[in-house]
Amino acid sequence: MGDAGPLPSLRLKSYRAGQQWVQYLHMLHVQSGEPHWKIARWLQSELALTTSFTRTHAADAGATTWNNLDPSQLERLRIRVGAWLERN
Repeated sequence: MGDAGPLPSLRLKSYRAGQQWVQYLHMLHVQSGEPHWKIARWLQSELALTTSFTRTHAADAGATTWNNLDPSQLERLRIRVGAWLERN
């Protein structure tokens, strides 16, 4: 009722944001020449991320939760990475 086309969802917006992060980090890897593991460690230290892993039963693949994730801090880091990519 109302709109004639598809409506964006929060899930789609989150997926797109995640995909853009993947693209940014790949560009950072290519332009900096740093290995993926080093970029991953840098991200974890910049964002002070810790993880927890939970599994409900033996056949459960489990779920990883990123603790201390602050969206505003993530946005500031995205801007810094973008600025670095523009300069290099």
